[in-house]
Amino acid sequence: MSDLIALHWALDQVTVFAPGKGRGDQVAVLPIGTIATADPAATGKWLRTELASKKIGGKRATIVLPRSAAILRKLALPQVPDEELPDLVRMQAATKSATPLDRLRFDFVPLPQRGEGREVLLATVPAKTIDDIVVAVRAAGLEPVSIGLSPFGTAARVLNGDESCLIVAVRQQSAEITLVRDKSVLFSHVGDLPGGDEEEDRQWLSSEVSRAVIAADHLAAGGGIDRVVLLGPAELLEPLAEPLARRYEATSDLLDTTQKLGLSSAGDAVSVAALAAAAGQIASGGPPRIDLLNPRKRIEKPDRTKLRMILAGAAAVAILATAYGMSWMEQSDLESAIADLNDQKTAAEGFLSAGAPVEKSHAAISAWVEKEAEWTDQLVVLDSALPGTSRAYLTELSLEPGQRDTLGVIKGRGLARTESDVRVLYDSLAAKGYQVTPTSTVETRQDPEYPRQFDLNLTIPKPPAKPVEPAKS
Repeated sequence: MSDLIALHWALDQVTVFAPGKGRGDQVAVLPIGTIATADPAATGKWLRTELASKKIGGKRATIVLPRSAAILRKLALPQVPDEELPDLVRMQAATKSATPLDRLRFDFVPLPQRGEGREVLLATVPAKTIDDIVVAVRAAGLEPVSIGLSPFGTAARVLNGDESCLIVAVRQQSAEITLVRDKSVLFSHVGDLPGGDEEEDRQWLSSEVSRAVIAADHLAAGGGIDRVVLLGPAELLEPLAEPLARRYEATSDLLDTTQKLGLSSAGDAVSVAALAAAAGQIASGGPPRIDLLNPRKRIEKPDRTKLRMILAGAAAVAILATAYGMSWMEQSDLESAIADLNDQKTAAEGFLSAGAPVEKSHAAISAWVEKEAEWTDQLVVLDSALPGTSRAYLTELSLEPGQRDTLGVIKGRGLARTESDVRVLYDSLAAKGYQVTPTSTVETRQDPEYPRQFDLNLTIPKPPAKPVEPAKS
Protein backbone atom coordinates (compact mmCIF):
# COMPACT_ATOMS: atom_id res chain seq x y z
CA MET A 1 0.00 0.00 0.00
CA SER A 2 1.35 3.43 -0.96
CA ASP A 3 1.90 6.01 1.79
CA LEU A 4 0.15 8.63 -0.40
CA ILE A 5 -3.66 8.80 -0.44
CA ALA A 6 -6.05 11.15 -2.27
CA LEU A 7 -8.95 13.01 -0.64
CA HIS A 8 -11.79 14.50 -2.71
CA TRP A 9 -12.87 17.18 -0.21
CA ALA A 10 -16.46 18.34 -0.82
CA LEU A 11 -18.73 20.27 1.55
CA ASP A 12 -20.86 17.22 2.37
CA GLN A 13 -18.35 14.37 2.28
CA VAL A 14 -14.75 13.28 1.81
CA THR A 15 -14.07 10.58 -0.80
CA VAL A 16 -10.87 8.68 -0.01
CA PHE A 17 -8.83 6.84 -2.64
CA ALA A 18 -5.86 4.73 -1.57
CA PRO A 19 -4.07 3.03 -4.49
CA GLY A 20 -3.20 -0.58 -3.82
CA LYS A 21 -0.29 -2.70 -4.94
CA GLY A 22 -1.64 -5.99 -6.20
CA ARG A 23 -4.52 -6.11 -3.68
CA GLY A 24 -6.91 -3.66 -5.29
CA ASP A 25 -7.54 -0.02 -4.48
CA GLN A 26 -9.31 1.11 -1.32
CA VAL A 27 -12.21 3.56 -1.46
CA ALA A 28 -14.16 5.16 1.38
CA VAL A 29 -16.92 7.78 1.53
CA LEU A 30 -16.92 9.76 4.79
CA PRO A 31 -19.94 12.08 5.33
CA ILE A 32 -18.70 15.32 6.89
CA GLY A 33 -22.29 16.13 7.85
CA THR A 34 -22.00 13.67 10.74
CA ILE A 35 -19.74 16.09 12.65
CA ALA A 36 -21.32 19.39 13.68
CA THR A 37 -18.17 21.47 14.18
CA ALA A 38 -16.40 24.33 12.48
CA ASP A 39 -13.12 23.45 14.22
CA PRO A 40 -10.69 22.07 11.58
CA ALA A 41 -8.63 20.31 14.28
CA ALA A 42 -11.75 18.44 15.44
CA THR A 43 -12.52 17.58 11.82
CA GLY A 44 -9.01 16.15 11.51
CA LYS A 45 -9.43 13.96 14.60
CA TRP A 46 -12.71 12.67 13.18
CA LEU A 47 -10.98 11.94 9.86
CA ARG A 48 -8.19 10.03 11.65
CA THR A 49 -10.79 7.85 13.43
CA GLU A 50 -12.74 7.18 10.22
CA LEU A 51 -9.62 6.20 8.26
CA ALA A 52 -8.55 3.86 11.04
CA SER A 53 -11.99 2.20 11.09
CA LYS A 54 -11.73 1.64 7.31
CA LYS A 55 -8.17 0.29 7.76
CA ILE A 56 -6.80 2.92 5.37
CA GLY A 57 -3.27 3.98 6.19
CA GLY A 58 -0.94 6.59 4.78
CA LYS A 59 1.53 9.29 5.70
CA ARG A 60 0.86 11.88 3.01
CA ALA A 61 -2.29 13.20 1.35
CA THR A 62 -3.07 15.03 -1.88
CA ILE A 63 -6.37 16.91 -1.77
CA VAL A 64 -8.67 17.69 -4.69
CA LEU A 65 -11.46 20.27 -4.33
CA PRO A 66 -14.64 20.30 -6.45
CA ARG A 67 -14.85 22.87 -9.24
CA SER A 68 -17.46 24.84 -7.25
CA ALA A 69 -14.86 25.65 -4.56
CA ALA A 70 -12.84 27.89 -6.90
CA ILE A 71 -13.24 30.79 -9.30
CA LEU A 72 -11.56 30.09 -12.66
CA ARG A 73 -10.84 32.90 -15.09
CA LYS A 74 -8.69 33.25 -18.19
CA LEU A 75 -6.12 36.06 -18.30
CA ALA A 76 -4.47 37.53 -21.40
CA LEU A 77 -0.88 38.68 -20.88
CA PRO A 78 1.91 40.12 -23.03
CA GLN A 79 4.62 37.90 -24.47
CA VAL A 80 7.08 37.47 -21.59
CA PRO A 81 9.41 34.65 -20.45
CA ASP A 82 7.95 31.94 -18.18
CA GLU A 83 9.89 33.18 -15.15
CA GLU A 84 8.07 36.53 -15.34
CA LEU A 85 4.55 35.07 -15.61
CA PRO A 86 3.92 34.70 -11.83
CA ASP A 87 4.50 38.42 -11.20
CA LEU A 88 2.25 39.45 -14.10
CA VAL A 89 -0.48 37.02 -13.00
CA ARG A 90 -0.35 38.43 -9.46
CA MET A 91 -0.80 41.98 -10.79
CA GLN A 92 -3.69 40.91 -13.01
CA ALA A 93 -5.32 38.93 -10.19
CA ALA A 94 -5.19 42.00 -7.96
CA THR A 95 -7.10 44.04 -10.56
CA LYS A 96 -9.65 41.34 -11.42
CA SER A 97 -10.54 40.15 -7.91
CA ALA A 98 -12.89 42.01 -5.57
CA THR A 99 -11.22 40.22 -2.62
CA PRO A 100 -7.75 41.32 -1.43
CA LEU A 101 -5.04 38.87 -2.49
CA ASP A 102 -3.92 38.28 1.11
CA ARG A 103 -7.32 36.66 1.72
CA LEU A 104 -7.00 34.32 -1.28
CA ARG A 105 -4.91 31.35 -2.33
CA PHE A 106 -4.32 31.22 -6.08
CA ASP A 107 -2.38 29.40 -8.76
CA PHE A 108 -2.40 29.33 -12.56
CA VAL A 109 -1.56 27.09 -15.49
CA PRO A 110 -0.05 28.50 -18.71
CA LEU A 111 -2.20 27.77 -21.77
CA PRO A 112 -0.89 26.83 -25.24
CA GLN A 113 0.41 29.91 -27.04
CA ARG A 114 -1.91 31.34 -29.71
CA GLY A 115 -0.73 34.50 -31.44
CA GLU A 116 1.64 37.07 -30.01
CA GLY A 117 0.58 37.13 -26.33
CA ARG A 118 0.42 34.65 -23.47
CA GLU A 119 -2.70 33.20 -21.81
CA VAL A 120 -3.14 31.54 -18.42
CA LEU A 121 -6.02 29.96 -16.50
CA LEU A 122 -6.17 31.45 -12.98
CA ALA A 123 -7.82 29.70 -10.00
CA THR A 124 -8.62 31.50 -6.73
CA VAL A 125 -9.96 30.01 -3.48
CA PRO A 126 -10.56 31.74 -0.11
CA ALA A 127 -7.44 31.44 2.04
CA LYS A 128 -9.48 30.21 5.02
CA THR A 129 -10.73 27.23 3.01
CA ILE A 130 -7.19 26.10 2.21
CA ASP A 131 -5.84 26.85 5.70
CA ASP A 132 -8.65 24.90 7.41
CA ILE A 133 -8.09 21.87 5.18
CA VAL A 134 -4.35 21.90 5.91
CA VAL A 135 -5.01 22.02 9.67
CA ALA A 136 -7.58 19.20 9.44
CA VAL A 137 -5.37 16.93 7.32
CA ARG A 138 -2.41 17.38 9.67
CA ALA A 139 -4.64 16.71 12.68
CA ALA A 140 -5.55 13.42 10.96
CA GLY A 141 -1.88 12.43 11.01
CA LEU A 142 -1.25 13.13 7.33
CA GLU A 143 1.06 15.62 5.65
CA PRO A 144 -0.66 17.52 2.79
CA VAL A 145 1.53 17.62 -0.32
CA SER A 146 -0.76 19.33 -2.86
CA ILE A 147 -4.26 20.80 -3.25
CA GLY A 148 -5.79 20.69 -6.74
CA LEU A 149 -9.15 21.04 -8.49
CA SER A 150 -11.37 18.24 -9.77
CA PRO A 151 -11.48 19.25 -13.50
CA PHE A 152 -7.70 18.78 -13.74
CA GLY A 153 -7.71 15.49 -11.80
CA THR A 154 -10.59 14.10 -13.86
CA ALA A 155 -8.87 15.09 -17.12
CA ALA A 156 -5.66 13.36 -15.98
CA ARG A 157 -7.65 10.16 -15.36
CA VAL A 158 -9.75 9.94 -18.54
CA LEU A 159 -7.69 11.72 -21.22
CA ASN A 160 -6.16 9.60 -24.00
CA GLY A 161 -3.13 11.12 -25.73
CA ASP A 162 -3.55 14.37 -27.66
CA GLU A 163 -7.32 14.16 -28.14
CA SER A 164 -9.69 17.10 -27.71
CA CYS A 165 -12.08 15.97 -25.01
CA LEU A 166 -15.37 17.27 -23.58
CA ILE A 167 -15.88 15.94 -20.03
CA VAL A 168 -19.24 16.03 -18.23
CA ALA A 169 -18.96 14.86 -14.60
CA VAL A 170 -22.08 14.64 -12.42
CA ARG A 171 -21.88 14.15 -8.63
CA GLN A 172 -25.20 14.32 -6.79
CA GLN A 173 -26.82 17.58 -8.01
CA SER A 174 -23.63 19.19 -9.35
CA ALA A 175 -22.41 19.01 -12.97
CA GLU A 176 -18.86 19.95 -14.04
CA ILE A 177 -18.30 20.61 -17.76
CA THR A 178 -14.65 20.73 -18.87
CA LEU A 179 -13.01 21.18 -22.29
CA VAL A 180 -9.48 19.84 -22.86
CA ARG A 181 -7.47 20.69 -25.97
CA ASP A 182 -3.75 20.49 -26.75
CA LYS A 183 -3.18 18.58 -23.48
CA SER A 184 -4.47 21.56 -21.46
CA VAL A 185 -7.66 22.31 -19.55
CA LEU A 186 -8.91 25.37 -21.45
CA PHE A 187 -12.29 25.87 -19.79
CA SER A 188 -14.36 24.47 -16.93
CA HIS A 189 -17.88 25.36 -15.81
CA VAL A 190 -20.01 24.09 -12.91
CA GLY A 191 -23.75 24.28 -12.31
CA ASP A 192 -26.49 22.68 -10.22
CA LEU A 193 -29.07 20.39 -11.79
CA PRO A 194 -32.66 21.68 -11.50
CA GLY A 195 -33.51 18.69 -9.31
CA GLY A 196 -36.77 17.87 -11.06
CA ASP A 197 -37.36 14.69 -13.03
CA GLU A 198 -34.54 13.12 -15.05
CA GLU A 199 -35.88 14.44 -18.37
CA GLU A 200 -35.76 18.03 -17.06
CA ASP A 201 -32.23 17.48 -15.72
CA ARG A 202 -31.10 16.04 -19.07
CA GLN A 203 -32.55 18.97 -21.04
CA TRP A 204 -30.83 21.45 -18.71
CA LEU A 205 -27.55 19.54 -18.95
CA SER A 206 -27.67 19.46 -22.77
CA SER A 207 -28.21 23.24 -22.87
CA GLU A 208 -25.40 23.86 -20.37
CA VAL A 209 -23.00 21.78 -22.47
CA SER A 210 -23.85 23.88 -25.54
CA ARG A 211 -23.30 27.11 -23.61
CA ALA A 212 -20.00 25.87 -22.18
CA VAL A 213 -18.59 24.80 -25.56
CA ILE A 214 -19.57 28.11 -27.17
CA ALA A 215 -18.06 30.06 -24.26
CA ALA A 216 -14.87 28.00 -24.46
CA ASP A 217 -14.52 28.71 -28.18
CA HIS A 218 -15.04 32.43 -27.53
CA LEU A 219 -12.13 32.36 -25.08
CA ALA A 220 -9.84 30.09 -27.11
CA ALA A 221 -9.30 29.30 -30.74
CA GLY A 222 -12.21 27.19 -31.91
CA GLY A 223 -11.62 23.57 -32.73
CA GLY A 224 -13.30 20.21 -32.95
CA ILE A 225 -14.05 17.70 -30.21
CA ASP A 226 -12.73 14.17 -30.66
CA ARG A 227 -14.37 12.50 -27.66
CA VAL A 228 -17.18 13.12 -25.17
CA VAL A 229 -16.76 11.51 -21.72
CA LEU A 230 -19.73 11.29 -19.34
CA LEU A 231 -19.10 10.38 -15.69
CA GLY A 232 -22.01 9.74 -13.36
CA PRO A 233 -25.30 7.83 -13.07
CA ALA A 234 -26.23 5.89 -16.20
CA GLU A 235 -29.97 6.57 -15.86
CA LEU A 236 -29.28 10.32 -16.27
CA LEU A 237 -26.37 10.34 -18.71
CA GLU A 238 -26.85 7.35 -21.02
CA PRO A 239 -29.64 9.02 -23.08
CA LEU A 240 -27.30 12.01 -23.64
CA ALA A 241 -24.32 10.03 -24.95
CA GLU A 242 -25.48 9.53 -28.55
CA PRO A 243 -27.00 13.03 -29.10
CA LEU A 244 -23.84 14.75 -27.81
CA ALA A 245 -21.61 12.51 -29.93
CA ARG A 246 -23.72 13.31 -32.99
CA ARG A 247 -23.79 17.05 -32.21
CA TYR A 248 -19.98 17.31 -32.04
CA GLU A 249 -19.19 14.49 -34.51
CA ALA A 250 -17.22 12.71 -31.79
CA THR A 251 -17.03 9.36 -30.05
CA SER A 252 -18.59 9.05 -26.59
CA ASP A 253 -17.85 7.04 -23.44
CA LEU A 254 -20.14 6.59 -20.43
CA LEU A 255 -18.15 5.87 -17.25
CA ASP A 256 -20.70 4.94 -14.61
CA THR A 257 -18.77 2.29 -12.62
CA THR A 258 -15.34 2.08 -10.99
CA GLN A 259 -14.48 -0.81 -13.31
CA LYS A 260 -15.00 1.42 -16.37
CA LEU A 261 -12.54 3.86 -14.78
CA GLY A 262 -9.99 1.05 -14.76
CA LEU A 263 -9.99 0.75 -10.95
CA SER A 264 -10.44 -2.43 -8.93
CA SER A 265 -11.78 -0.74 -5.83
CA ALA A 266 -12.91 -2.32 -2.60
CA GLY A 267 -14.97 -0.43 -0.05
CA ASP A 268 -17.93 1.94 -0.04
CA ALA A 269 -20.21 2.73 -2.97
CA VAL A 270 -18.78 5.93 -4.39
CA SER A 271 -19.50 8.70 -6.89
CA VAL A 272 -17.63 7.88 -10.10
CA ALA A 273 -17.04 11.61 -10.71
CA ALA A 274 -15.44 12.13 -7.28
CA LEU A 275 -13.38 8.95 -7.59
CA ALA A 276 -12.08 9.89 -11.06
CA ALA A 277 -10.93 13.28 -9.74
CA ALA A 278 -9.18 11.71 -6.74
CA ALA A 279 -7.52 8.95 -8.78
CA GLY A 280 -6.37 11.48 -11.39
CA GLN A 281 -5.03 13.82 -8.69
CA ILE A 282 -2.77 11.09 -7.33
CA ALA A 283 -1.57 9.97 -10.77
CA SER A 284 1.45 11.32 -12.61
CA GLY A 285 1.26 12.91 -16.05
CA GLY A 286 -1.79 14.50 -17.64
CA PRO A 287 -2.50 18.19 -18.32
CA PRO A 288 -0.71 20.91 -16.31
CA ARG A 289 -2.49 21.26 -12.97
CA ILE A 290 -3.44 23.82 -10.36
CA ASP A 291 -1.71 23.40 -6.98
CA LEU A 292 -3.07 25.84 -4.39
CA LEU A 293 -0.63 24.57 -1.76
CA ASN A 294 2.47 25.04 -3.93
CA PRO A 295 1.56 27.77 -6.44
CA ARG A 296 3.85 28.74 -9.28
CA LYS A 297 6.40 31.38 -8.28
CA ARG A 298 8.92 33.52 -10.07
CA ILE A 299 12.01 31.54 -11.04
CA GLU A 300 14.85 33.45 -9.44
CA LYS A 301 18.01 33.63 -11.49
CA PRO A 302 21.20 32.64 -9.62
CA ASP A 303 23.12 35.54 -8.07
CA ARG A 304 26.42 35.79 -9.94
CA THR A 305 27.60 38.98 -8.22
CA LYS A 306 30.49 37.21 -6.49
CA LEU A 307 31.57 35.58 -9.75
CA ARG A 308 31.49 38.95 -11.53
CA MET A 309 33.64 40.48 -8.77
CA ILE A 310 36.21 37.69 -9.13
CA LEU A 311 36.26 38.11 -12.91
CA ALA A 312 36.53 41.88 -12.57
CA GLY A 313 39.45 41.49 -10.12
CA ALA A 314 41.18 39.05 -12.44
CA ALA A 315 40.65 41.43 -15.34
CA ALA A 316 42.12 44.30 -13.30
CA VAL A 317 45.21 42.23 -12.44
CA ALA A 318 45.59 41.28 -16.09
CA ILE A 319 45.34 44.93 -17.15
CA LEU A 320 47.98 45.98 -14.58
CA ALA A 321 50.31 43.22 -15.72
CA THR A 322 49.80 44.25 -19.31
CA ALA A 323 50.47 47.90 -18.46
CA TYR A 324 53.68 46.95 -16.64
CA GLY A 325 54.90 44.85 -19.57
CA MET A 326 54.04 47.53 -22.10
CA SER A 327 56.83 49.77 -20.76
CA TRP A 328 59.36 47.22 -22.03
CA MET A 329 57.81 46.67 -25.42
CA GLU A 330 58.71 48.15 -28.76
CA GLN A 331 56.33 50.57 -30.50
CA SER A 332 54.85 47.79 -32.65
CA ASP A 333 54.08 45.73 -29.54
CA LEU A 334 52.31 48.74 -27.99
CA GLU A 335 49.95 49.00 -30.97
CA SER A 336 49.13 45.29 -30.72
CA ALA A 337 48.38 45.59 -26.98
CA ILE A 338 46.08 48.56 -27.60
CA ALA A 339 44.15 46.51 -30.16
CA ASP A 340 43.78 43.69 -27.62
CA LEU A 341 42.44 46.12 -25.02
CA ASN A 342 39.91 47.45 -27.52
CA ASP A 343 38.70 43.87 -28.07
CA GLN A 344 38.31 43.46 -24.31
CA LYS A 345 36.32 46.71 -24.17
CA THR A 346 33.99 45.47 -26.92
CA ALA A 347 33.43 42.19 -25.04
CA ALA A 348 32.67 44.10 -21.82
CA GLU A 349 30.11 46.27 -23.62
CA GLY A 350 28.46 43.12 -24.99
CA PHE A 351 28.26 41.75 -21.44
CA LEU A 352 26.57 44.95 -20.24
CA SER A 353 24.04 44.79 -23.10
CA ALA A 354 22.69 41.53 -21.65
CA GLY A 355 20.11 43.64 -19.87
CA ALA A 356 18.47 44.49 -23.19
CA PRO A 357 15.80 41.71 -22.89
CA VAL A 358 14.48 43.40 -19.73
CA GLU A 359 13.96 46.63 -21.66
CA LYS A 360 12.30 44.67 -24.48
CA SER A 361 9.88 42.99 -22.04
CA HIS A 362 9.04 46.41 -20.57
CA ALA A 363 8.23 47.72 -24.05
CA ALA A 364 6.01 44.68 -24.75
CA ILE A 365 4.09 45.26 -21.51
CA SER A 366 3.60 48.96 -22.30
CA ALA A 367 2.34 48.17 -25.80
CA TRP A 368 -0.08 45.58 -24.40
CA VAL A 369 -1.48 47.98 -21.78
CA GLU A 370 -2.19 50.63 -24.44
CA LYS A 371 -3.89 48.14 -26.80
CA GLU A 372 -7.68 48.51 -27.11
CA ALA A 373 -9.98 45.51 -26.82
CA GLU A 374 -13.10 46.54 -28.76
CA TRP A 375 -14.16 42.93 -29.48
CA THR A 376 -14.82 42.33 -25.78
CA ASP A 377 -17.51 45.04 -25.83
CA GLN A 378 -19.01 43.64 -29.03
CA LEU A 379 -19.29 40.13 -27.54
CA VAL A 380 -21.13 41.57 -24.53
CA VAL A 381 -23.63 43.34 -26.85
CA LEU A 382 -24.01 40.19 -28.98
CA ASP A 383 -24.62 38.00 -25.93
CA SER A 384 -27.36 40.36 -24.69
CA ALA A 385 -29.19 40.05 -28.03
CA LEU A 386 -29.10 36.25 -28.22
CA PRO A 387 -32.13 34.31 -26.92
CA GLY A 388 -31.84 31.52 -24.38
CA THR A 389 -30.71 28.12 -25.62
CA SER A 390 -34.29 26.91 -25.24
CA ARG A 391 -35.00 28.53 -28.66
CA ALA A 392 -31.67 28.78 -30.51
CA TYR A 393 -27.92 28.58 -29.99
CA LEU A 394 -24.72 29.21 -31.96
CA THR A 395 -22.41 26.40 -33.05
CA GLU A 396 -19.79 28.55 -34.82
CA LEU A 397 -18.58 32.13 -34.37
CA SER A 398 -15.80 34.16 -36.02
CA LEU A 399 -14.72 37.80 -35.69
CA GLU A 400 -13.16 39.69 -38.62
CA PRO A 401 -11.65 43.22 -38.80
CA GLY A 402 -13.66 45.90 -40.55
CA GLN A 403 -13.06 47.80 -43.77
CA ARG A 404 -13.43 51.56 -44.26
CA ASP A 405 -16.77 52.54 -42.67
CA THR A 406 -17.17 49.40 -40.52
CA LEU A 407 -15.66 48.36 -37.22
CA GLY A 408 -15.78 44.67 -38.04
CA VAL A 409 -17.80 41.67 -39.19
CA ILE A 410 -19.28 38.89 -37.04
CA LYS A 411 -20.05 35.62 -38.80
CA GLY A 412 -21.46 32.44 -37.37
CA ARG A 413 -23.80 29.51 -37.69
CA GLY A 414 -26.41 28.16 -35.32
CA LEU A 415 -29.42 25.93 -34.77
CA ALA A 416 -32.98 26.98 -33.94
CA ARG A 417 -36.29 25.33 -33.23
CA THR A 418 -38.30 27.26 -35.89
CA GLU A 419 -37.88 29.73 -38.75
CA SER A 420 -39.66 32.40 -36.69
CA ASP A 421 -37.10 32.05 -33.90
CA VAL A 422 -34.40 33.04 -36.39
CA ARG A 423 -36.40 36.06 -37.58
CA VAL A 424 -36.85 37.21 -33.99
CA LEU A 425 -33.08 36.85 -33.50
CA TYR A 426 -32.35 38.93 -36.64
CA ASP A 427 -34.74 41.68 -35.46
CA SER A 428 -33.13 41.73 -32.01
CA LEU A 429 -29.64 42.07 -33.52
CA ALA A 430 -30.79 44.87 -35.84
CA ALA A 431 -32.23 46.69 -32.83
CA LYS A 432 -28.79 46.53 -31.22
CA GLY A 433 -27.33 48.50 -34.15
CA TYR A 434 -25.93 45.65 -36.26
CA GLN A 435 -26.38 45.59 -40.04
CA VAL A 436 -27.94 42.15 -40.50
CA THR A 437 -27.75 40.18 -43.74
CA PRO A 438 -30.65 37.70 -43.33
CA THR A 439 -30.56 34.26 -44.94
CA SER A 440 -33.07 31.46 -45.21
CA THR A 441 -32.81 28.56 -42.81
CA VAL A 442 -32.22 24.98 -43.95
CA GLU A 443 -33.35 21.76 -42.38
CA THR A 444 -30.68 19.77 -40.51
CA ARG A 445 -30.47 16.60 -38.43
CA GLN A 446 -27.46 17.73 -36.41
CA ASP A 447 -29.65 18.23 -33.30
CA PRO A 448 -33.19 16.77 -33.48
CA GLU A 449 -34.50 19.36 -31.00
CA TYR A 450 -33.23 22.24 -33.16
CA PRO A 451 -34.02 21.24 -36.79
CA ARG A 452 -33.42 24.66 -38.48
CA GLN A 453 -29.86 25.72 -39.34
CA PHE A 454 -29.19 29.42 -39.90
CA ASP A 455 -26.23 31.64 -40.81
CA LEU A 456 -25.22 34.81 -38.98
CA ASN A 457 -23.69 37.71 -40.95
CA LEU A 458 -23.44 40.97 -38.99
CA THR A 459 -21.65 44.18 -39.93
CA ILE A 460 -20.67 46.57 -37.14
CA PRO A 461 -20.94 50.14 -38.51
CA LYS A 462 -18.69 52.88 -37.27
CA PRO A 463 -20.52 55.39 -35.07
CA PRO A 464 -21.13 58.79 -36.71
CA ALA A 465 -18.50 61.41 -35.99
CA LYS A 466 -19.43 63.84 -33.23
CA PRO A 467 -20.10 67.41 -34.51
CA VAL A 468 -17.39 69.91 -33.67
CA GLU A 469 -18.71 72.59 -31.33
CA PRO A 470 -17.89 76.18 -32.38
CA ALA A 471 -15.26 77.85 -30.26
CA LYS A 472 -16.64 80.14 -27.59
CA SER A 473 -15.70 83.76 -27.97
